[in-house]
Amino acid sequence: MSYLSLLRNNILDFLEEFSVTGTIITANSGNLLLGWGEKEFSSAPFEIGSVSFFSPDFFLQNKNPWFRHPHTAEMTPCDLTNILRSKRKSEKGPEITFCNPDKVFFENLFVELKQHYFQSGKLVKGVPFTGKQAKVGVTTPILLKSLRKLLSYQEQKKIFLYGSWNNGEGILGGTPEFLFRKSAGNSCRIETVACAGTGSIEEKDVLLSDEKIRREHNWVVEGIVESLSPYGNVLSDNTGIRGFPGLYHLFTPIELQSKDDLSFDLLVDLLHPTAAIGAYPKKEGMNWLKEIHKKFDRHRFGAPFGYIGKNSDEFACYVAIRNMQWNKDMTTITAGCGVTSESDLCTEWKEMILKFATIKSMLGLS
Repeated sequence: MSYLSLLRNNILDFLEEFSVTGTIITANSGNLLLGWGEKEFSSAPFEIGSVSFFSPDFFLQNKNPWFRHPHTAEMTPCDLTNILRSKRKSEKGPEITFCNPDKVFFENLFVELKQHYFQSGKLVKGVPFTGKQAKVGVTTPILLKSLRKLLSYQEQKKIFLYGSWNNGEGILGGTPEFLFRKSAGNSCRIETVACAGTGSIEEKDVLLSDEKIRREHNWVVEGIVESLSPYGNVLSDNTGIRGFPGLYHLFTPIELQSKDDLSFDLLVDLLHPTAAIGAYPKKEGMNWLKEIHKKFDRHRFGAPFGYIGKNSDEFACYVAIRNMQWNKDMTTITAGCGVTSESDLCTEWKEMILKFATIKSMLGLS
């Protein structure tokens, strides 16, 4: 369905159904793919002719991570913004107020990395995290407000929108990082990116020259190259600085010229999680992450979130960060940061506070 088709129908009816059960994701074209109506779940992508959406948990334990909607549309961000404006005047509802983040939990993870994993040589990098919670779910007015805010940010910075909600629970965010993507007509060319190393607006000019940050970023590059090298020729571009809402990251485009047509599921297994959201080396890092999960359920923070197009010849998968997750009783925002043996706790916590502020600003949260 196109934007013009929606205009010929009742936009308010579409918004009502979309706000109850909907999905949004940035397509490779830069347009937005929308899905709405009751979800049908599957253990594998659907047949050609359907847009297949992918939203597992972080540890890929969900047996049916794929789903589709009875209705889908592709439109420009401007088109969706215009549709959302038609609902603004009727919005009412409580704001979401978050408690302070769990600093003690983050500090314990930081110390654990330093004293156990780094000194023993098991890891050289890890990404501890923590969350802020509000004891209220996301109402329709808040959801639509957050969507508008994300769309306005997308106009200013290169972020990728993603989200899905149903029956009072969901996830919505704007990530700077894609895990991988393939464009139509390029079946053996896979794009990915190393996105790590963070600085505020004031710090952006020193990101490239900071040796600690460059080492941290290079481990992300190395991890991606190691994972993809058995499948073809891996090319890394020059590392640069890219600005995103509220902060800056080091950014290295990476391309795989594969020997074969690699599947979406295989690429998820190869790349998730990169050292930008997990740990390095990856195998020992997953053991550490699973231990953390026993203490703090991250749900889909940092999980893959993607789609396969109707003709199965193009797809994309994003890293689900800079988001809010909710159910009927709770809304959570989560942030993490890369830690190495050289990291300073005070500096890393300042980065965490900056990221929490960025997430709230991007989503229009108090």
